[in-house]
Amino acid sequence: VAEMDINLAPLEMGNPFCESKSELKWFEAGLVAVPTVAAATQTFVEAIADGVDGYVAHTEREWQEKLERLITHPEERQNMGVQARQSVLARYVTTAGNEQAYYEFLKSKVAVKL
Repeated sequence: VAEMDINLAPLEMGNPFCESKSELKWFEAGLVAVPTVAAATQTFVEAIADGVDGYVAHTEREWQEKLERLITHPEERQNMGVQARQSVLARYVTTAGNEQAYYEFLKSKVAVKL
């Protein structure tokens, strides 16, 4: 993934298989600063700040426009990848978590017997 210029995530809206996908493909690519263009499924619309840390496309035309933009503007592609990485590190990496409620939740799920 780190060797790619642009990541593509579920390519088809309305397809139950694609609609059931998590944002894993976005945050895997984002972790290594690769920008994503994804179908505008609910999951990707919720995960990606369109035009900031990735792109979501609703139509074929949007796919073309957004891919062309990233292909023809390497600086924007790099900046979007960096922003994706920042978003992923802030939201998906457990070492970034500083929320006490998060740690309490984890402790409640792990049975420790001494």
